[in-house]
Amino acid sequence: MADGQERDALRLAASFPRLGEEKLVITRAWAATTNSGFYQQMGKNPEDLYRAGIDAIRTKYIIAA
Repeated sequence: MADGQERDALRLAASFPRLGEEKLVITRAWAATTNSGFYQQMGKNPEDLYRAGIDAIRTKYIIAA
């Protein structure tokens, strides 16, 4: 993430088996990234879900923005 590779960091984090409280937000963010049309049909904004996932990674792993 420090190199601006947020998408790759999200993909990797979504595969972690133990994400604790952030699990749903991170896995949903990755799903919205790979299936944005599906989430749009459900009335969700994929970009908002993506940002929430990135924020959850930063919170969980205390990465400075």
